[in-house]
Amino acid sequence: MVDAKDLKSFGGDFVPVRVRPRAVLVTSCLQYKERIDIPLDFRPLVQEDMQFITDLLNEESVVSTLHCAVMDYAAWLSVYLNSWRDDTDEAHFILISDGTPIGWLKLNGLDGREMVWIAMLVICEAAQNKGYGKHAIAFSESFAKEKGFCKIGIHTTCDNLAAIALYCKSGYRLTEYGGCTTGDGQQRTGYTFMKVI
Repeated sequence: MVDAKDLKSFGGDFVPVRVRPRAVLVTSCLQYKERIDIPLDFRPLVQEDMQFITDLLNEESVVSTLHCAVMDYAAWLSVYLNSWRDDTDEAHFILISDGTPIGWLKLNGLDGREMVWIAMLVICEAAQNKGYGKHAIAFSESFAKEKGFCKIGIHTTCDNLAAIALYCKSGYRLTEYGGCTTGDGQQRTGYTFMKVI
């Protein structure tokens, strides 16, 4: 366990923050509203979203931040059809603001009993720094809690300072760090954050 005093360089305030979002099922779309009035809907990922996923994950800023490999539409469609579509351990959501897809949220660990993982949270470059990440985190917590989970976790790398700041502001605690291999095959330091919900 890493002590909060070791993390001062991240500018994180490690006081737990309680956000109480409401998620309401509206037709096939989960609509999320929090105290801050930012319109954001969460719709389950469908095959037709794979072009958006391809474009999103091939944005230069996303590739460099997530250290992922560039993949074409056929490769992402194959991942969806052969892995994501029928995986009961995962839930995928497209984040929509004013009718426009702006991000992707992937949760996994849903077949477990204790903890859900935010496996991926990506906001397109044009929609970053507008509060959508905070809303996606709160939605994830609400979703996990409604499914009966008591903890939520997330991994990131030491150079993803925006993500680290978001997790710290959202009440997450750094619980582990160490070497990891990222999608581009490079060795980096990875961090694990957790929160009791």
